[in-house]
Amino acid sequence: MENIYTFISALLCFKLAVHGTTTPDQILQSTPERLNFVLVGRNIKLRWSFKFHKAAAGNLLQIRLFTYSLSSKAKTTIASKDIESGVLQYNPFRNGNKRRFVCEIFFGKNGIGNASILIQNAQFSNTNDYGIIFGTNGTHLPVENAVSVKVVDLVRGDKSKDSKIIRSWSGQKLRLKCDVIHHRNTKPFFKWYRKPFTENANQNLFAPNNTKILIIEKVNTTDFGEYTCEAKTRMVKVKQKFKVDKLGYAGSPRNFEYTYYPNSKSYALYWEQPITKDGHWVTKYILEEWKANKRLWVKRHNITTLHVTIKNIETTTKYRVCAANEIGYKETSCSKPIQLATTKRVTSGNGGKSSQFWPSLYLIVTMAIMSSALSFDISEWEREN
Repeated sequence: MENIYTFISALLCFKLAVHGTTTPDQILQSTPERLNFVLVGRNIKLRWSFKFHKAAAGNLLQIRLFTYSLSSKAKTTIASKDIESGVLQYNPFRNGNKRRFVCEIFFGKNGIGNASILIQNAQFSNTNDYGIIFGTNGTHLPVENAVSVKVVDLVRGDKSKDSKIIRSWSGQKLRLKCDVIHHRNTKPFFKWYRKPFTENANQNLFAPNNTKILIIEKVNTTDFGEYTCEAKTRMVKVKQKFKVDKLGYAGSPRNFEYTYYPNSKSYALYWEQPITKDGHWVTKYILEEWKANKRLWVKRHNITTLHVTIKNIETTTKYRVCAANEIGYKETSCSKPIQLATTKRVTSGNGGKSSQFWPSLYLIVTMAIMSSALSFDISEWEREN
């Protein structure tokens, strides 16, 4: 029974050493993706970062970067670094390694290190597994991590695995492009699928002329849904997903407030964007002023920020801010109005009369004097004649 327990323990330790990223003594903090696609002729860099506990760092003897051939089932060292001497050496029996691969291995005194393999001008023959292995003394099992690299003639241009969300509205011309990159000698075959929001099954869309671009001349309610572009060659098939949502009117801005600055006789207006579910991709804000004589709201400013400063308000009136997007805005897209007092006040002198009274009085007196002088000159002329 004791032998069985010993065998199981050894098996678990071996499994952790080969496939796991963590053991009690060392931790692989980050590793490449398990499966990496690279376009033929391009470069790809595989990176590992790791950390050894202080007590375990002294047990590390060597770090090796290797490739595992899927056809020959053989593991071959690309480059290795001796921890004691700090020398990085490429495999002397593989003279082409320096030309095809650029390797980096770093290990600091604090137990933190990193390593990488740069595959230059990847060819189809480079489709293999690549990995890192930590060689320790006889009391510890070696730890390794390996990932797969597949060299293909077609890859996605957009690396995101999520659906690309597109906001559209009825009547708009919609253009969906399958974002893929392929080798110049490869001609992919494209196919489009659509899944309306109201249905469960995919519908096959035959795009004209086997094109990577799907065009909908005028979007209607049945065009909203999920779309999938499938690009295929003899080697590989890739998919890109789109989600076409109906663009609605934006909600109203929140917490529309103001601050008055007496020195500059101006108002600073500020607000917050609509809540998320009513956001609908706001592209700008519109400040409106209430015209009491016309009994309507009039546009005053187009704004792309969440604040604006206004001055020279001639009459006390109301203002509001509205959130707009590609389809415009409506009443429910506007905030509650606030009332602002005039900043162009007519000031009064000490006598209680308007300061505008004195220029007017001066003009009247001047005209009276000139009129009297003119009358005097006429009377003198008449007596002389």
